[in-house]
Amino acid sequence: MPRYFLHLEVYGRLVEDPEGEEFSGVAAARGAALKAAREIMSNRVFQGKPANGGRFLITDDARNVVSEVFFEEAISGR
Repeated sequence: MPRYFLHLEVYGRLVEDPEGEEFSGVAAARGAALKAAREIMSNRVFQGKPANGGRFLITDDARNVVSEVFFEEAISGR
């Protein structure tokens, strides 16, 4: 299975995923990013912080960006 990296960008700061994870394809990686975005936003709300303002950049083994997931997508379910 291909390996994808879910790099988190929040308020202009990029936190790189150094290990990545194997997914069956880009759609599965996007699903994992959406779930992670919901968890992050839930924690932010619990702490009294704004929930939005982030995104995941999904890259392949060659570090090419294959997709991105904005936190707002996790809220709207798009």
